[in-house]
Amino acid sequence: MVLRGSLTQEAHPFDHEFALPNEARKHFRRDGFVKLKSFFNEAAVDFMRSRFYLETDLGMPSYYSDTRKSVSFSRSKYDFETEKQEVYELLARPYIQRTLTKLADCDLFLTFETGYEITQGINEGVPWHVDTQSYGFQMPAEFACSVWTPLHAISTHNHKGGLTYVSNDVLSGKFVYEQVESAIVSTIESKRKSGIETTAFEYHQLKGSVFNSPTFLAILEHNRIEHDFQLGDALVFNKWVPHRSVPLKEGGQKHRGAYVLRFVDATSHYDLNWARLMEYGYEHYGVAITRQHMEIGEAGAKHGDLLSECEYFDNRKSRLLSRNGLKHRS
Repeated sequence: MVLRGSLTQEAHPFDHEFALPNEARKHFRRDGFVKLKSFFNEAAVDFMRSRFYLETDLGMPSYYSDTRKSVSFSRSKYDFETEKQEVYELLARPYIQRTLTKLADCDLFLTFETGYEITQGINEGVPWHVDTQSYGFQMPAEFACSVWTPLHAISTHNHKGGLTYVSNDVLSGKFVYEQVESAIVSTIESKRKSGIETTAFEYHQLKGSVFNSPTFLAILEHNRIEHDFQLGDALVFNKWVPHRSVPLKEGGQKHRGAYVLRFVDATSHYDLNWARLMEYGYEHYGVAITRQHMEIGEAGAKHGDLLSECEYFDNRKSRLLSRNGLKHRS
């Protein structure tokens, strides 16, 4: 589903008008994703681009390690470190609060910013997956979504370089959150207790092969959807949507960056058990892509606490997107 908005500059540099068609919510509920055309204006995209390259120049935390890094991305970062005031100003725009909460049918809470870049001929991005790493602190059945904004134009018939995804109506990744991650850890742990040596590579291979087996690949590749993106377009998708990167083709642009905002239902809860599943690779192999799932607990959150009230997240009111009493801070 592709939706079109109109750009009209107003009081704040990030302001513009965007009308969400009535059918958008129906399509989002069915597919789990929707492309919003011209969702952000030029000022907002320029801000995202500057922020992405500033943050990725700073590098990752010291614990960061990813066996796929050499082939996945030329730049990547999970949660940005620098001051978020302009991010909060962006989120405070009424059209953003109105659009995203209508799609999600709930109030939303910003957890993390992430960003990724692929380089032509060097990086392939990531294969089919759902974002368990990015939501490895929330109860599996609770709603979360990402707003993915490319920082370069994407043409499906020319240089490619975007994302491809499959409707939840065809295949939902809920089973990965609810069963597969725990089954992987229990299998590895059973081997270890039996004296069978395991490795970080084996652990990550199990995690990465769920959607990339012959059966799932046949389903996903046959049903996949891929859109063109102009600057300002955005893709909103829930945490159960299977998706993968599309490598850049030769002869076109050299790089494709993307800036991502991660949101959870503002009434969702911290799941310490799920966080411990995500921590398994770090505890046993010293390998971690992120550790925010445990850092939330280390900052004082208990299992079952509201994520939107956890001390780990600063400026919690500014992170909230509300259906009622929309904020407008200049």
